[in-house]
Amino acid sequence: MLLTEAVSYVVLARKYRPLVFDDMVGQEHVGRTLGNAIRQDRVHHAYLFAGARGLGKTTTARIFAKGLVCEQGPTATPCNTCEQCVAVNESRSVDVVEIDGASNNSVDNIRNLREQVHYLPQTARRKVYIIDEVHMLTTSAFNALLKTLEEPPEHVNFIFATTEPQKVIPTILSRVSRLDFRRVSPEEAVAHLKSILDKEERSVDDGGLRLIARAAGGSVRDSLTLLDQVIAFADDPTKITEDETRRVLGQADRARIADLVGAILTHDPDAVMAQFDELVTAGHDLSVLSIQLLEHMRDLALAAVCKSPSVFKGATQAEVDVLREQAKSADAVTLSQMFDRFSRVVDRLPTSRVQRMLLEMGLLELAHDEPLVPLEDIVAKLESFGGGGGGGGGGGGGFTPQPGRGGQGRGGGRSSGRRADAEPSPRMSFTPDAPAGPAPQEPSAPEPEPVAPAPAPAPPAQAAPAAAPSTDFGDSELMKGLWDLAKTAVRKDPPAPAARPPHEPPRAAAPSGASPRPVAQGGPGGGQDEASRCGPCSEPPPNPNAIDLELTPAFEAWEELVTRVREREEFVSAVLSQVGLVSFDGGRLEVCAKKGSFPHIELTSSAAIRSTLEQAARDHLGKPFTLELVDEEPTLDQYPSIVLVNAYRKEERQREVEAEAKDHGAIQNVLSTFNATLMGTKPLE
Repeated sequence: MLLTEAVSYVVLARKYRPLVFDDMVGQEHVGRTLGNAIRQDRVHHAYLFAGARGLGKTTTARIFAKGLVCEQGPTATPCNTCEQCVAVNESRSVDVVEIDGASNNSVDNIRNLREQVHYLPQTARRKVYIIDEVHMLTTSAFNALLKTLEEPPEHVNFIFATTEPQKVIPTILSRVSRLDFRRVSPEEAVAHLKSILDKEERSVDDGGLRLIARAAGGSVRDSLTLLDQVIAFADDPTKITEDETRRVLGQADRARIADLVGAILTHDPDAVMAQFDELVTAGHDLSVLSIQLLEHMRDLALAAVCKSPSVFKGATQAEVDVLREQAKSADAVTLSQMFDRFSRVVDRLPTSRVQRMLLEMGLLELAHDEPLVPLEDIVAKLESFGGGGGGGGGGGGGFTPQPGRGGQGRGGGRSSGRRADAEPSPRMSFTPDAPAGPAPQEPSAPEPEPVAPAPAPAPPAQAAPAAAPSTDFGDSELMKGLWDLAKTAVRKDPPAPAARPPHEPPRAAAPSGASPRPVAQGGPGGGQDEASRCGPCSEPPPNPNAIDLELTPAFEAWEELVTRVREREEFVSAVLSQVGLVSFDGGRLEVCAKKGSFPHIELTSSAAIRSTLEQAARDHLGKPFTLELVDEEPTLDQYPSIVLVNAYRKEERQREVEAEAKDHGAIQNVLSTFNATLMGTKPLE
């Protein structure tokens, strides 16, 4: 007999499943919509019920189906006594068919369904198909259902239920009437639990009911399932305490959680670790404990900024008073930062193999770290050095670049051939030295006589020697120094114009004493011992913007030519940027690339690249030329490529900016004022 009674027990979630729309908890909008549809004879042929788990989607579908097939209807309030209603309640109706979309999700299942819908109902007025978890259907199954769903037989209605409506394809969504189910509030859940406890002749403290409602997360079914667990655990089911409820749910006492967060706010790591160890030793689940800590931090932030007690869902007035009192020990910004930083720890917890250590380090970080300083506070403190003046703007300056920085290049005082109002940019040779070494020297090969001497221009005004920045913060000197430092850091080489006037004596095309180099085989078919060559071009008409190879250093002329090629053919310029320059003078251009490399293959096999170079020679060199390709690896010191040189320039610029930042007085004063450390620097270009 006892065994029979145990087996016949029905859980609360099934025992108290609603039978009419009025019994639904928190879904009045859905019941009203469906009831009016039946009363006004405006029933849609297909509905989609969407919402989280345990909100009553399937239950509502059954009530709606009963209203359509009830012998007293169609009616919005099914009688639940006629044969049709009883058959639906007992899940044995042949005309109200429930289908599990998770296990019947193939095309074949939907094809069988399409064949069945054309048959008239056997005993009821209509046929109703309820497909639960419809998002589990495959795309092919959805597509197979489209035509039937768009034009179903007059005696058929479809009801789809899903927890993930975003996975339902748009063509299905456009053919159904969608109703969204809302999570119930803690107050509604508590009232519903009380009504069930009265019917069961059981009792749970109000604090315990609030714990159940919050743990359920707005799901009615989950709250009833948790209530079943609490009743089964209690020694006296007629009077269940809050402490017993906490023990079943694995939650710690709110006072213990408040003490742990209070130790964090007072920056007491010893107390934090001791209290956390006590909570873990007591057997509390780490996931539940971390969520409780996060909820308490959230409640403290609300208590610091919100005045209305209604924002604290499911909390008593006494608990709200405790939160407001504890929130006085920290400002809202600090509490928000605590929540943000600890939420990152909670997000990593499910995938961690060392959950306890992860939580310990997260709490320890909150306990000993100082809160982050808001940006507006830093700006206000900087402005206070200048007596409140707005020294951050303006281009005038209390800081002048030191000689040799920004205004004067590493390559000497020659003009770069750019606009007169542009600052000379740094120029490098192609023999890299140590980062802190002297400026690279010019190649030692003899230079031919220039056609016209190019006098060195006078140094720009910005490059004139100036005194180091003052450490006096009067008149917002700090802000001016920072502004000028940003201006000098952003300098870079501006793009060269088409015309390049004479500016310096020519350099040697290649280092002196270079040994003979092996020559690559040319042509796509191979088999040649000669270098790959382009025949001399015909004499082009004079070009006023032509590159003068006698007055322009070889590598600068090569860069300029590739830049102009880029305007017409980006792919060709990308290939040319990777080859090393061997020599570029007169009518001969000699470049190198390792045999088998991408640029070597393209130059030996692509007639289009050679044609583009020939056209570029006609347009920009003003004379015929011959291209020779050598089988050598491009190197920065002997055979520089544009890619290698640009990388070297970038490294040099980074070293310059780092050195300038470390030596700058304004930055040192900022670091000293805020007790900060310079983590890194980055050029602004």
